[in-house]
Amino acid sequence: MTRFPVRPDYTHSILNLSNSILADFGIPPYHATLPVLDGILAHGAYRHVVLLVCDAMGSMNLDELVPRNSFLLQHRKNSISSVFPPTTTAATTTLMSGLSPAQHGWLGWQPFFPQLNDAVELFPNNIPDRLTEASGGTHARITHPDEHPPFSAGGTLLPYRSNIGRIAETENVLTALYAPFLSEDNPNRVHEFRDITAAILGMSAQENRTYTYAYWPEPDGTMHRTGVTSGETHSKVEIIDRELSVLAHRLTEQEKVHREYGKTLVIVTADHGHIDNVGIDINEYTDILDMLTSVPSLEPRAVAFFVKSEYQKIFPAVFFSHFSQDDFLLLPKTEFLTGGLIGPVTQDIPQNALVGQMVGDFIAIATGNKSIFNSAENAAFHKGMHSGLSEKELSVPLIVF
Repeated sequence: MTRFPVRPDYTHSILNLSNSILADFGIPPYHATLPVLDGILAHGAYRHVVLLVCDAMGSMNLDELVPRNSFLLQHRKNSISSVFPPTTTAATTTLMSGLSPAQHGWLGWQPFFPQLNDAVELFPNNIPDRLTEASGGTHARITHPDEHPPFSAGGTLLPYRSNIGRIAETENVLTALYAPFLSEDNPNRVHEFRDITAAILGMSAQENRTYTYAYWPEPDGTMHRTGVTSGETHSKVEIIDRELSVLAHRLTEQEKVHREYGKTLVIVTADHGHIDNVGIDINEYTDILDMLTSVPSLEPRAVAFFVKSEYQKIFPAVFFSHFSQDDFLLLPKTEFLTGGLIGPVTQDIPQNALVGQMVGDFIAIATGNKSIFNSAENAAFHKGMHSGLSEKELSVPLIVF
C-alpha cells in the first residue's frame, strides 16, 4: 500500500464541520461531527449560525499573510483538514452537503464523464479540452473546443441534497446562500466582500433561527494569478480581516440593543490552501499523449490518465522518464480508490457510482510544487495552485466569533 506524505484527516476536517452544523439543527449527520465546534455550538446555543468560506484562505497561508494580532488569527480556534483533492469543487460540495468526495462525486474541476465522452469543467459547465488520438503517423494532440455539454453535467449526473435544503425543511428555520456565482437577477448575489458581511448582519436580525452559507472567491483568484504571497494577495486577505472585525463589532452591538434577535455564531473556514506553482504543459510530452484515450482530466495536481490497454504496463515507466517521483505519486485506479484519500462512505450512501469512471487508469498526485496543464497558456498563467497532496494545501482554519 502506498505511503502518502500527508493525507486528509477525516475525523478533524471540513467534512466533520459540515456535519456539526447539521447536528446543531437537529438533523442526523452523515458522518462524525467536529468536537471542538460541537462544544462551541452547544446544541442550539446560537439562534443564528453562519458558515463563511473564503476560497484558498488556508491556515498556513494565513500565517504568511496576516500578523499574529490580526482578527483572523486571534479568532482561529485551530486548523482542520480539507478533503482530497483539496480543490473548490470537492471541498465546497462537502461543506454544502455533509458528504465526502467519495460520496458526492464532485472530485475535481474537470472530471471525465463517459456519458458525454468528454471532460467537463463542472462549475461553468464547459468542455475546454479534447484529445485527438494519434493516427496515421501523427501524434495525439489536445484541442480546445470551448463547448458546452447538452445539459448541466454536475447537476444532472452528480446530484446531492444540500445542507441548506435539509435545514430549510426544519420548522421555523430560515436559510440563505450568498455568493458571487448566483445569477444576476438573484438578490443574494454579492459583488464585494462587504455585501456578505451586510447580508450576515441582516440575517442575524431575524427572530427565527437562521442558517447562512456564504462563499467568497478570494484570495484564490488572486493567488492563481499573482502567487501565494504577492502584494495583491496580501491586500485581498487584509480586506477580509478588516471587514470581519467590523462585522464582529456590529453583531455585538446589535445583540446588546436587540436581545430578541438572539446570538450569532460566525464560522469562517476555507475550502483548501494554496502553494506557489511550477506549471507543466502536457503537450510537450507527445509520447504520453499518444498512450491516452481521452484528455488528461480532473485536476492539474491530481491528474487522471485514461491509458490505452496496450500501454498500461509501460505507462508508469514512461511517465517517470519525464517526471520525478519527488514531485508525483502515480497510482493505479484500484490503489487510489482503496487508499481512503477521498473520504469515508456509509452503508446508506456508498461511493458514488461515477467516481470509479472519473479517475482514469492512473492518477498522478502532485506532492511537490509542479502541476500538469492541458495548455501552455494555463501552465504559464497559474502562479499559485492547489489540489495536490501537501500539508499547506490540506490545512484550513477553523475561525469562530
